[in-house]
Amino acid sequence: MNTILNYLKLLRPTHWIKNLLIFAPLIFADTELSIEILLKGIPLFFAFSFLASAVYIINDLSDEESDKVHPTKKLRPIASGEVSHAEAYILMGISFIAALFLSLDLSLKVQLILLAYFIANILYSTKFKHVVILDLFIVAFLYLLRIYVGGKLWDVDLSHWIILCTFFLALFLVSGKRRAELNNLGSKKKNSRMVIRNYNEEFLNHLLTISTTSVIVSYALYTVSIPKPYMVYTSIIVAFGLVRYLYLIYNNNVGEAPEQAVFKDGWVIGLFILWLALVSYIFFRF
Repeated sequence: MNTILNYLKLLRPTHWIKNLLIFAPLIFADTELSIEILLKGIPLFFAFSFLASAVYIINDLSDEESDKVHPTKKLRPIASGEVSHAEAYILMGISFIAALFLSLDLSLKVQLILLAYFIANILYSTKFKHVVILDLFIVAFLYLLRIYVGGKLWDVDLSHWIILCTFFLALFLVSGKRRAELNNLGSKKKNSRMVIRNYNEEFLNHLLTISTTSVIVSYALYTVSIPKPYMVYTSIIVAFGLVRYLYLIYNNNVGEAPEQAVFKDGWVIGLFILWLALVSYIFFRF
């Protein structure tokens, strides 16, 4: 039983929530949703998720030594020794094959984006993750690929403002993640990855401010660029949600696991549900 739990920890299925971004284009598409349309995204969601799991294993293998000195990452299956390298490679291969199988019936454009995601992750794991600032932008770009591949799957033209908004939102999340990781390391920072040692809290605070502002502005510009009345007022909800999460980053240091933090704060959950409900109503009512 413990072995299965360790395998699941290695695959990180809780992180698959990020891949729900592939459905985001449907929110901004001026078309009527149906079960058939939604079901079309299921194979892509799991293909992306298994591919991401394979990448997580690659990252854990490459970060094994630095993870051992991290207060929480040292509990990861590879760093703690609960899962051997051989087991990790086998699990990585199974995940990759599962992703490949699920992507067979997808269009060539979608398959190429999945391939680009995998290659970008390999480059990140082997080189770019060690380059200050570039590491943040690469991770933000990987988030962007999720919404972009959804647009290609359903043939939805995404607004340039939404693309920029997604990128800056991802940069906001990854900056908060770096800040929390830096704080959690404390005096052990000198033993962590080189790129972490080159960051400081003040710089990351500035980056959080810049990215927060960029998300709000780009989203607001999107709402006034489309012929949908009242969409502009949803910018207030977006701003409230970002400021609330920013508050949690500064006061509770939650940024290191955003996929968990969003489910633990009632304000964030409530604001997201309210935003989703209003956007859906505006798009399908007007």
